[in-house]
Amino acid sequence: MAKVPKGVGLTRQYRAAGQLIQAENGSWHVDIGKLYLTFPFSYNFASAFNEEFVTCFKWIKKQHKKPSTDPPVLWNDLLIRFHAVRIEVGDDPFEVKLRDNYELLEDEYFESQKRLQVLDNKINQLYRTNLLMSSSKVDELRKQLQEKSASIYIQRSRKLYQNHLQRTHLLLWELEEIQFVTMADPSMFGPEKLKVLIQELDSDSPWPIEGLEFSTLWSRYVRFQVHKWKVQLRDFPQPLMDSKDILFWGKLAAGEVEAHKRALRTCEVEIGGPFDIDSVERSLNSLKWYFDLNCDVTSLSVAFGPCWEPVLAQCNLSFENIFPASKDPSRPLPFWDKIRLLFHGRLCIAVTTLTHLLHASLNPYNTTEEMEVTWTDVAIAWTNGKILFDGDLDIYVRTASKYDDCRMIHLPCIRLTFKLNWVCLADGNDHHAVQPCAPDKLPEYSSNQEHDSYRAFRSQHLNMNISLDTKSTRSPSYPKAILYGSTLRWFENLKLILSGTTRPTRRGVLFRNTRPKKIPISRHYKKIRLSISLNRFHVCYWVSFSMQSGIEINNGKISSCSGK
Repeated sequence: MAKVPKGVGLTRQYRAAGQLIQAENGSWHVDIGKLYLTFPFSYNFASAFNEEFVTCFKWIKKQHKKPSTDPPVLWNDLLIRFHAVRIEVGDDPFEVKLRDNYELLEDEYFESQKRLQVLDNKINQLYRTNLLMSSSKVDELRKQLQEKSASIYIQRSRKLYQNHLQRTHLLLWELEEIQFVTMADPSMFGPEKLKVLIQELDSDSPWPIEGLEFSTLWSRYVRFQVHKWKVQLRDFPQPLMDSKDILFWGKLAAGEVEAHKRALRTCEVEIGGPFDIDSVERSLNSLKWYFDLNCDVTSLSVAFGPCWEPVLAQCNLSFENIFPASKDPSRPLPFWDKIRLLFHGRLCIAVTTLTHLLHASLNPYNTTEEMEVTWTDVAIAWTNGKILFDGDLDIYVRTASKYDDCRMIHLPCIRLTFKLNWVCLADGNDHHAVQPCAPDKLPEYSSNQEHDSYRAFRSQHLNMNISLDTKSTRSPSYPKAILYGSTLRWFENLKLILSGTTRPTRRGVLFRNTRPKKIPISRHYKKIRLSISLNRFHVCYWVSFSMQSGIEINNGKISSCSGK
């Protein structure tokens, strides 16, 4: 760690790229070789960090903080480099051993079959030389072989973890060559300027007439760069996410509204004798993020499938021990409403190759049965209630047959737009009106009905408009679809897998988890309107790969729109 004076200008080029008012600023430079974070299985990190450490830290600030009369000074820039970061969420040791024992049993079964085959060959040779060999002798030899195979399995089981380390991770994040830069600027410094900036970044949300006061409020121009980012589930051969050469840059602000009386909870601090137990008040308001960010990605691959849902459910249960839950007694918000509450702004992403792999098998270790959706040179824009994709789209079928690597659909120069209309009891954009309450400070009307601090903000359902358009270009490439009888039957199998019911994971009295099941977003839709407009379309349907017999359709401009 080193402090760089203002004249050196370590972040000068980044400040010039961000068009900041102040061309130079002092900076801190932090260089870290490797950073490993491990969250052991069933360890309640949220309670230890949020309830104990943070509470003690706030109590110390309460005791020693003195009001400052000095004028605020612009913060220094910060540049942090990591050569490698590894974040691991621990898996259940019992399930890890079950998997290792299953692999050992599977391998031992094939080995025992080989030994049995060798024994049968030797018995057949003995029959040729000794025709009077009794069947009891043969049964005894086979029984001895079974006992020997059982003994070998026991020995291998005892030496299972002597040759290799036991897997410990349920979820693993690996990042390489990370650089993170934050830069302060007079244009984003001071409460009034920051309030104006937040209103610009979140222009769709109504600002209260009486204004807002913040207990936490800051903003920086940020630049985040990582060479490789990989997310792995257990020991599955296919990573959940694999990306290379990622670069984020833009404005980032964060603010926590000053809590009113009902949004303050009292936390006790045990100091130890001869002192009495002291207390400190903590806010229930969440830290909200406001941003105007751009991102460039060379390659991004994301995989998903019904075979992974039990593991993802296990990850969600582990996250409950890592991220603290709200102390508000209201029913928890689903993840889509949490995103609407906490994140506001604009995110634009340019990806050279974006791949989504959808598993078409119930075996999470299978990598041969997949549907691949690939975007090339795609631009993605996420704003309030709107998601836009603009690029070339190809859909492939990956299967262990002669139809492998079959490109079924090719849509060049396509624009895919999702418009999301969250139907709420009040204005769905008015997140400033959400006021959490402490369990011991509920309003009087909550005595005869279920209290819900998010009642007006919580979405009742989602109406979505989907539009798919292609542009007319001079390129000879145009929308195409090539279908085979076998691939259509493969899609029928995929539909059955996707429509299957997911079994509950660690639910019930035995696991101390009797909370109601979360509703998936697929059941939150109420109205979906789909409109398609193609400048040209070519469809080929062949009975099989070897027989050139089928149907070919070549159309001009085609438009279609579904009703609400």
